[in-house]
Amino acid sequence: MKRIVAFLCAAMLLMTCSISVFAEGEGSITINNTVAGQDYSIYKIADLSYNATAKAYTYTAVSEWADFFKAQSAYFSYAEDTGIVTVANGVTVSASDAAAIAAAAIAYAETSSISATESVEADGTTVSFTGLDLGYYLVDSTVGTLCVLDTTDTSFEKDDKNLIPNVSKEVKEGDAWGETNDDNFFATVNFKTTINVVAGAENYVLHDVMDAGLDYAGVSSVTVDGVAVDEANYTVTATDLTDGCDFEISFENSYVATLANKAIVVEYTATINENAIVGGAGNLNKTFLVYGENSDLKSNEATTTTYVYSFDLVKTDESDTTLNGAKFKLYDAATAGNEIPVVKLADGSYRVAKTGETGVEIETLNGKATIAGLDSATYYLEETLAPTGYNKLTARQSVTIDAANNDATVTDGIYIQGGVQVINKTGAVLPETGGFGTTIFILVGGLVALLAGIFFVTRVRMSKVVD
Repeated sequence: MKRIVAFLCAAMLLMTCSISVFAEGEGSITINNTVAGQDYSIYKIADLSYNATAKAYTYTAVSEWADFFKAQSAYFSYAEDTGIVTVANGVTVSASDAAAIAAAAIAYAETSSISATESVEADGTTVSFTGLDLGYYLVDSTVGTLCVLDTTDTSFEKDDKNLIPNVSKEVKEGDAWGETNDDNFFATVNFKTTINVVAGAENYVLHDVMDAGLDYAGVSSVTVDGVAVDEANYTVTATDLTDGCDFEISFENSYVATLANKAIVVEYTATINENAIVGGAGNLNKTFLVYGENSDLKSNEATTTTYVYSFDLVKTDESDTTLNGAKFKLYDAATAGNEIPVVKLADGSYRVAKTGETGVEIETLNGKATIAGLDSATYYLEETLAPTGYNKLTARQSVTIDAANNDATVTDGIYIQGGVQVINKTGAVLPETGGFGTTIFILVGGLVALLAGIFFVTRVRMSKVVD
């Protein structure tokens, strides 16, 4: 019988527990700190005969619970002829075992359509069950009430711990996990949600909602203490959902009941699509947990934000007058490197191309072009065609993504501020063959020849005079 008491104490860590009541018709269970609107129920699963002097206990299963005790043969011994229930020989019941037994008892009551001995909907902070006969009781709460009534007393008072599971959420940026990340259009984003399981875990369903700029791609792993959870213990649903979620994971009650004070870690991925918000508030991914007997309780909401950026390219001359006709390509390095292909949209702007799309050159219109769908990084513009009458740039121009680059101001063809300004200079006029430039060379050459001839003749005559 000491093992039974130990089992009941272990069950204090569970959503439900078994309770022994001492005096016939005089027992009571009082639960404090209850949640208004939630149900608290008790089930008598065995009668108890107790000799206070000898401290002897005899438990006899209530008839409709006989099959339950038979099914729990790993923990209980059930006598068919008398209905007496004892702890199986040599069995030590651990906290996780107790959790599984309690969850199995609730499941048995539901599948066997067993009505509660008594149920109360809390309308304040306290719920009391009084006038209880001597017995072994299962207490169920939609919020995970944990309670034990000692067999040596006629009443027991317990605080409802109102344990509320919580979730936390992270997104991967590089090799680190945090609350934010940034990347290109069509990149894969890795998310991680952690469910902190509490005693009384019941009907755990993880919900995940993504902004329109994120497309759910799939669950990568579900682990506890770094060990993969058997897929038989959870179900992932990502289609035909009507609650606005992108996917949901439902966990088996018999499994989560064994995880008090542990964490379930769910990793999954999404893809950034072309509808993603560029800059600004970013793109949210929200997670929360629905739980409880009636699946009407909700945990905290945890969110992460994924950012995508753009920049404005402004082409001008040295006086800040905008120029048309310039063309560029975008690269990830100052020399060589990889070209980042872009496609042109109907509004004249450009975005990063997806796999299979053919990239085009970036051309300024009214001196300006917007390129969207970029990670927070440094990029390089290579001019492939300069405006007519201007020299083409010989080196790539660096672009560092920041707030100032996202919005350029151009008024009446004059660059004012913001964006990335790329300046072209006009070249010097070179002489043409047969043109005025050539005539000058001929005239200068003839004049030099004439002067040389005059100098030669003069020398000859002076030489004769001297002779």
